[in-house]
Amino acid sequence: MISSPDSLFYRMVITFKLRDGAIIEVSSDLLSKNSSKFAELINVIGRREIDMEDYDPQTVRIFLTLIGGVKVNNIEKDHFRELYKMSVVFVVACLEAWCREWLRNQIEGINHGTSHKEFHFLLDQAVFINEEFKIQTLTNLFTRRKLGLPFDRINEITRSYIEQDGSVNHTKLCILLKMYGVNSETVLEALINRVTRNNTFDASTKYLLGILNLPLLIRVNAELYDQLFQILLNLENLPDKDLRFVICLHVDTIKVQSSVPLSYGNILLSQKYVADRYETLNDVLGGVVDGSVENMFEVLNLIPRVTVLNPPEPQDVEIFISALEETFKDMPFRCASSQFVDMLIDAMLKPNKPQTKHGIILLKRIKNNKSLVKECSFRCFRNGLNAKAEYYCADSP
Repeated sequence: MISSPDSLFYRMVITFKLRDGAIIEVSSDLLSKNSSKFAELINVIGRREIDMEDYDPQTVRIFLTLIGGVKVNNIEKDHFRELYKMSVVFVVACLEAWCREWLRNQIEGINHGTSHKEFHFLLDQAVFINEEFKIQTLTNLFTRRKLGLPFDRINEITRSYIEQDGSVNHTKLCILLKMYGVNSETVLEALINRVTRNNTFDASTKYLLGILNLPLLIRVNAELYDQLFQILLNLENLPDKDLRFVICLHVDTIKVQSSVPLSYGNILLSQKYVADRYETLNDVLGGVVDGSVENMFEVLNLIPRVTVLNPPEPQDVEIFISALEETFKDMPFRCASSQFVDMLIDAMLKPNKPQTKHGIILLKRIKNNKSLVKECSFRCFRNGLNAKAEYYCADSP
């Protein structure tokens, strides 16, 4: 504990009021010499009293002690973040640099004996300085291979961080994943434990799924990957938008992964689960408006089902197409390919059911609309898309 600096300074003319009621006087020359902010407050604005009630009193005492030139080799960890913030707010460049150097020494001193609590403290402070002040030199230290922690300890720390309740810091999470290349099975197991224990799909889980190399995770452990997505798809009260995110992520992943276990065929059931929420063309338009149906590919996916369940009237078709034109007119990247429309039409013709004629007519209208459908110059995922189209028609009444 550092003693109060009340008697450390020679010329006491500036009064600091602390939150605990204490009054500390400091030489104006000393403050002006070490801080351009204090120099402005004292010499330009003419302040003789400075209110420090927004800061922890003991941190203020440490702050004023260090400004006074008193040598301090270490500081209590509880005061570091606020001390650094004060050095930035009051533009005490020498103290700001000293704080960063102190933290650098602590990080470079990480070794086998460093506790999880100590490790998290140091990483949290580096992330704080990165996010608040855009200084990455300290966070970069954690991704160096010479940091003195073995691979299994990093895996253990990462697992416990992912499994914890509540939100996770995205910057911190990315650093942990980069450290020595965290074991992929560790991440999958931690995600399964997090989702199972909390029984929810929160923003942190969604973020983590979005940044992971999922095709790689399939190759590492397909069973764990499948278990994770089955748990996600079976969560109760999962909002439509989150369910669609999980399904699209899953489908995009298995498209680029050649060796996919047969159990992944269960994804078609979850596609049907989404489709059940749309029974009419108006429902599809509603999805377009609220963002749950994001592009023309998704619109086309829903047409075979809704037109069989509720055959549209001619005026409904006109309203539907006009609304799509208005929505997607400035977003050509969200158009579908004519090849995909052909696949859907072919799939609807195969059952040879009279109920499919309304959907076929609508799809042909859409195919001829150049603002909604474009010729595709690249090779589509024909087999996968065609299988999906056949599924919708085969399941239709």
